[in-house]
Amino acid sequence: MTERFTVVYRAYDRFNLLLYVGITGNFVVRLSSHAEGSGSEWVGYVDWIEIKRYATRAEALAAEATAILDEDPAFNIRGRPREQSEQAFRDWLHRHSALTGHNPPGAGWWQDTEEVIGGPRECEAAA
Repeated sequence: MTERFTVVYRAYDRFNLLLYVGITGNFVVRLSSHAEGSGSEWVGYVDWIEIKRYATRAEALAAEATAILDEDPAFNIRGRPREQSEQAFRDWLHRHSALTGHNPPGAGWWQDTEEVIGGPRECEAAA
């Protein structure tokens, strides 16, 4: 029988800046969905990913929620106040620009987001 567990993953760019924190029971499938879907503009900046296994989904959900609030990943929108999400993205954009000398392609994606009823904005792919 296959062992079941849930992971929390942290995606970092080439400057070791935290891009995104997520949770999944199937990392390969989840990463593929990020690569193919809208709302995952951060995927193109990923240099490496840290994965931590948890025995239960409840433990992983708690760890993910804490990481999103405390570690300020640049591209997470859900799980924290909208203002904190926007500031985390601006901070990443500023640091990335300072390290490379230019804004990353698609840096205006945040302005192309839509309001979700009852929660923070959900990303749509930048045009």
